[in-house]
Amino acid sequence: MWRCSAFAGECVIGDASKICGLIQESDDDFDWNEVTAESVGSYPGLVPSNGPSLMLAPVGGHQPGATAQLALPPMMENDTHCITFAYQLAMRSAALVAPGYQPSLAALRVYVPQNGAGLGRPVWDAWQPGSEAWTRAEVSVSTFWPSSYKVVFEAVATGQHSFTAITDVEIFGHPCSGVPNLMLVPKTEVNAGQNATLQCITMGRSGSPDKIWIQRKNGADLTDAVETPNRYTFTLPTHKKSDSGHLRCIAHSAKGISISSFANLSVREPPTPVAPPLLMRVGPTSLWLDLNAKSITGEGPIIRREVLWRLAEAPDVEVYPAHSNTYKLWHLEPDTVYGIRVRLSRPNVGGTGLPGPPLITRTKCAEPKHGPKNLRILVVHSRELVLSWDPLGYNVTRCYSYNVTVCYHVTGKNGVVVEEQKNVTEQCQDAGRAARKFLLLGLPPFSNLSLQAILATSEGRKASNRLLSPTDEDLPGPVNSHKVQGTATEETIFLQWGEPEEPNGALTLYEVTYNAVHSEDTNFKLSEGQGNVLKAANETQHTFRQLYPATTYAFTIRASTSKGFGPSVTTYYSTQISAPTIPHYGADALIDCTDTTATVLLKPALARGAPIRVMIPTSAN
Repeated sequence: MWRCSAFAGECVIGDASKICGLIQESDDDFDWNEVTAESVGSYPGLVPSNGPSLMLAPVGGHQPGATAQLALPPMMENDTHCITFAYQLAMRSAALVAPGYQPSLAALRVYVPQNGAGLGRPVWDAWQPGSEAWTRAEVSVSTFWPSSYKVVFEAVATGQHSFTAITDVEIFGHPCSGVPNLMLVPKTEVNAGQNATLQCITMGRSGSPDKIWIQRKNGADLTDAVETPNRYTFTLPTHKKSDSGHLRCIAHSAKGISISSFANLSVREPPTPVAPPLLMRVGPTSLWLDLNAKSITGEGPIIRREVLWRLAEAPDVEVYPAHSNTYKLWHLEPDTVYGIRVRLSRPNVGGTGLPGPPLITRTKCAEPKHGPKNLRILVVHSRELVLSWDPLGYNVTRCYSYNVTVCYHVTGKNGVVVEEQKNVTEQCQDAGRAARKFLLLGLPPFSNLSLQAILATSEGRKASNRLLSPTDEDLPGPVNSHKVQGTATEETIFLQWGEPEEPNGALTLYEVTYNAVHSEDTNFKLSEGQGNVLKAANETQHTFRQLYPATTYAFTIRASTSKGFGPSVTTYYSTQISAPTIPHYGADALIDCTDTTATVLLKPALARGAPIRVMIPTSAN
């Protein structure tokens, strides 16, 4: 095993003054052997080198695929430099090799790992002996400080070769002359889903390479390039962050290989918010948002924020740029559901990520645009009427949840105008979501009403213009029984009353009906004591004559309008008891007469309202 630091100049194997520092690797299957010039004859077919010794790997005695690895010490340079070596391959039997034959395994491979990484894939290989006994090859390396690299020679047992040998390893601090040299590959950053464009640029006078490709540490090599003079452009499709990695340019020519340093390909995932925006404040036509874009998947830096919003049921999306983490969304519709997302972008093409999860929210209702218009009466009755107004659409209500209230107050009743008051109390009825008309119940009849419809939402209310309308007449109410008064004599009752407290129209008549309900005179037939009278609207009294004494009468009074008679009220009054009537006594009434007595024939007296219990005769001188 040989170990020493790297040097620039010729490495003479076996010469202590020009020791190579070659290192036998420990992860292989067998070792390389140093063969001195004196012992070359022990290996049939091996041609001596110019130096005192060479390195030989006896691959013929091992199973196909077995390897022996020999490495130069790690090197760290600051410019393109060149490593050359000579190699010799010996086939077991030339007769066994048919024209055009290529074995499945190369007999000699060269690796150039960087920064202590694993071997990776070989950058150069050979399987067939050259036209000369010893064939020289060049390795041009463009790996710059602070990166380090090493060169590993690997002999592979193929089953067809008997030995593999190398010698005359030289390290030069300048580019190679037999192969094109590669410029430094810059690091590249793309966004996932975009194509990464990578360029390999060659220098030198050695002409174009036979083959040039990009070697990736992870993933398949890129071989298809667009060629322009000294420039080869490769396109690598990317899909996700795991497509990131290290890659380098490799150019192959007849005299060797050129290798660039590994460059970093960074595939960035565009940023996507993990949470919906936060709602800070809600208005009828605007929403104040916190974009809530600090927690993301993907990578920054964030160079652009966008607010995407749409109506919840609409497919079209509006996109507005946001210049800070807070945003005010304007010109929205009141009481409307919106879906709002945030979209973020990082630098470069394809840096726009997917929109984050949506915030589903509703704007507040707005104050109605105006109250119900064109208020009109469709049907009028005495105690109800049907109001109508123009349809209330969303453009008027500016809210899907609204309410209509119909209010009124009386300006005149029974033909009498009520003086307007500043703080008049109005009666209101809830019309709910009545969009066009409403039946107003419980109105005072024969009254002038001032009506108004009020449209209300949670944000305000707007009233219609006032409408004046009379209600129709109705049946009058009863006469107040407390205002009925009567004065009785033996045969008459004088009765007077007041107007109904609720005339409900223009009074036309009073009807007064009386019936005898009781008499002190059992001989009086009650059925003979009844009757009725009609009085004009302006007459509220009447004297009932030819009544029977000591008799109670029920008086029923009711008023009428053009709609008919209203309910009645009944009161009771009684005539006074009258003295009985004595029949006329003539001379024939004296039946007998003495000095001290007289006998008289008594005639029955006529009772007037009560039975006669006692008759008392009297005498007069």
